[in-house]
Amino acid sequence: MRLNSQVELDVTSLRVAKISTANPNFAQEVEAWKSGHVGQRVPKYFLLYIRIAGASQRGLSKLCIAKLPYVLVAPKAKPPVESKQDVQASRLLARINAGTTCYTDGNRSWKAVAEDVKKQILVKSVSHRNAQFTNNLKGPKRKGASAIGGTQQLDRCWHHLKRFVACNLKTKVKSQINAAILDKAFQFVWRYNASTQDATERLASL
Repeated sequence: MRLNSQVELDVTSLRVAKISTANPNFAQEVEAWKSGHVGQRVPKYFLLYIRIAGASQRGLSKLCIAKLPYVLVAPKAKPPVESKQDVQASRLLARINAGTTCYTDGNRSWKAVAEDVKKQILVKSVSHRNAQFTNNLKGPKRKGASAIGGTQQLDRCWHHLKRFVACNLKTKVKSQINAAILDKAFQFVWRYNASTQDATERLASL
């Protein structure tokens, strides 16, 4: 699926899981934490936020999501924000046509990656950190693009997606993240996109 014109970009967490330091299924993530926190005491457990990145074209039922790499944080640490590596791993910008205006919540990684791919994608941001969720944007504006910043449409998608991912699903199964959580998330996306497609388009997307 290709996205164009005006696209909102954001990341959300579906669940939070407790991961024991001794869990062999996350040994690589534990070592990554140790490498980034040299000299710090290793906690008995970590928190793992099951994150997905999303891109939604304004005005249309067109939504793409991607699972982000697992990152462990200490129990009292802030949730991880999307890094430049996360944005690159999502490959969402590869789905966006050149000349598109993208709207984000202020995370600078999207703009950094957009500049790297050199697709003439213009990234406009508000600042959730400063409780700014929508705003009249300043600076250059492309023809046909809105001057209203924010990720309101994608935020609504997140709300409905999380309701669709049933709360009775276990977060972990046999010491691993329950694969059904992401399966349900992608099911929601297919249904969301199919709501405006005819039967031929739906079959082609399978």
